[in-house]
Amino acid sequence: MGVEIVKVPSDFSHPVDEAGDYLPGAHLESLYYLSEPDKNCFQIYENVTEGTPMSPVFSSEQEMESWLIDQGNTVESVKQLIEWGHYPSLVLKDDGSNDAVQMQQDEKDRKGSA
Repeated sequence: MGVEIVKVPSDFSHPVDEAGDYLPGAHLESLYYLSEPDKNCFQIYENVTEGTPMSPVFSSEQEMESWLIDQGNTVESVKQLIEWGHYPSLVLKDDGSNDAVQMQQDEKDRKGSA
């Protein structure tokens, strides 16, 4: 659970209720029926609930990357989000640390030495 990158059309607007609040998960059905070429843009969604947008729609990964860095995220964590397509909100390791990027690197190192 955390955040994920969702491919959306350039004119996509997440469904809202009568009060104008996002409806968690309401994007899933409408995006399901679109072809991949129609989903040519990117949007950051939280996925702790069924999903609501956390960003505007971006026309490129570079635009999304710049926005995420401008929001105070580290370059390393942004690059990892783009590589994975998602990023956990919290990861706890046996040693009590919670660095998801380091945890992924440790896993790659462990697999490389096996």
